[in-house]
Amino acid sequence: MRDIPDYFWEWTEIDFEHNTGERLVKPDVPPDILKKLIEDEKSEYELTARRTIINIDLATGQIIPIDEAVKRYFETEGGYEHE
Repeated sequence: MRDIPDYFWEWTEIDFEHNTGERLVKPDVPPDILKKLIEDEKSEYELTARRTIINIDLATGQIIPIDEAVKRYFETEGGYEHE
Protein backbone atom coordinates (compact mmCIF):
# COMPACT_ATOMS: atom_id res chain seq x y z
CA MET A 1 0.00 0.00 0.00
CA ARG A 2 1.35 3.42 -0.90
CA ASP A 3 1.79 6.20 1.61
CA ILE A 4 -0.65 9.03 1.11
CA PRO A 5 0.77 12.44 2.01
CA ASP A 6 -0.85 14.52 4.74
CA TYR A 7 -1.58 17.37 2.32
CA PHE A 8 -3.92 15.04 0.41
CA TRP A 9 -6.11 14.54 3.49
CA GLU A 10 -5.87 18.20 4.53
CA TRP A 11 -6.77 19.75 1.16
CA THR A 12 -9.33 17.31 -0.24
CA GLU A 13 -12.70 16.14 1.03
CA ILE A 14 -15.13 13.38 0.10
CA ASP A 15 -18.08 14.46 -2.05
CA PHE A 16 -21.07 13.23 -0.07
CA GLU A 17 -23.43 15.89 -1.46
CA HIS A 18 -23.53 14.49 -5.01
CA ASN A 19 -23.06 10.84 -4.06
CA THR A 20 -19.91 10.32 -6.10
CA GLY A 21 -17.87 9.16 -3.13
CA GLU A 22 -14.84 10.72 -4.82
CA ARG A 23 -12.67 13.50 -3.48
CA LEU A 24 -12.80 17.22 -4.21
CA VAL A 25 -10.00 19.74 -3.84
CA LYS A 26 -10.96 22.44 -1.35
CA PRO A 27 -11.38 25.84 -3.04
CA ASP A 28 -8.82 27.59 -0.81
CA VAL A 29 -5.98 25.15 -1.58
CA PRO A 30 -2.61 26.93 -1.83
CA PRO A 31 -1.11 26.92 -5.35
CA ASP A 32 1.91 24.83 -4.33
CA ILE A 33 -0.32 22.15 -2.79
CA LEU A 34 -2.63 22.19 -5.82
CA LYS A 35 0.39 21.56 -8.03
CA LYS A 36 1.38 18.55 -5.89
CA LEU A 37 -2.18 17.19 -5.92
CA ILE A 38 -2.34 17.49 -9.70
CA GLU A 39 1.04 15.79 -10.14
CA ASP A 40 -0.04 12.98 -7.81
CA GLU A 41 -3.37 12.59 -9.62
CA LYS A 42 -1.70 12.45 -13.04
CA SER A 43 0.77 9.85 -11.84
CA GLU A 44 -1.91 7.70 -10.24
CA TYR A 45 -4.14 8.00 -13.33
CA GLU A 46 -1.31 6.80 -15.55
CA LEU A 47 -0.88 3.74 -13.33
CA THR A 48 -4.53 2.85 -12.72
CA ALA A 49 -6.70 4.77 -15.25
CA ARG A 50 -8.83 5.86 -12.29
CA ARG A 51 -9.44 9.31 -10.89
CA THR A 52 -9.57 10.10 -7.19
CA ILE A 53 -9.96 13.88 -7.25
CA ILE A 54 -12.72 14.80 -9.66
CA ASN A 55 -12.73 18.61 -9.63
CA ILE A 56 -9.34 19.20 -11.21
CA ASP A 57 -8.71 19.26 -14.90
CA LEU A 58 -5.49 17.34 -15.46
CA ALA A 59 -4.89 18.95 -18.86
CA THR A 60 -5.05 22.55 -17.61
CA GLY A 61 -4.11 22.09 -13.97
CA GLN A 62 -7.12 24.11 -12.89
CA ILE A 63 -9.88 23.49 -10.37
CA ILE A 64 -13.17 23.09 -12.23
CA PRO A 65 -16.61 23.90 -10.80
CA ILE A 66 -18.04 21.05 -8.74
CA ASP A 67 -21.20 20.83 -10.85
CA GLU A 68 -19.08 20.35 -13.98
CA ALA A 69 -16.88 17.78 -12.23
CA VAL A 70 -19.91 15.79 -11.07
CA LYS A 71 -21.43 15.93 -14.56
CA ARG A 72 -18.20 14.62 -16.11
CA TYR A 73 -17.96 11.94 -13.44
CA PHE A 74 -21.44 10.54 -14.06
CA GLU A 75 -21.21 10.89 -17.87
CA THR A 76 -18.32 8.48 -17.82
CA GLU A 77 -19.95 6.13 -15.31
CA GLY A 78 -17.61 6.98 -12.48
CA GLY A 79 -14.51 7.38 -14.56
CA TYR A 80 -12.91 9.78 -16.93
CA GLU A 81 -11.90 9.57 -20.54
CA HIS A 82 -8.14 9.71 -20.90
CA GLU A 83 -7.19 13.36 -20.73
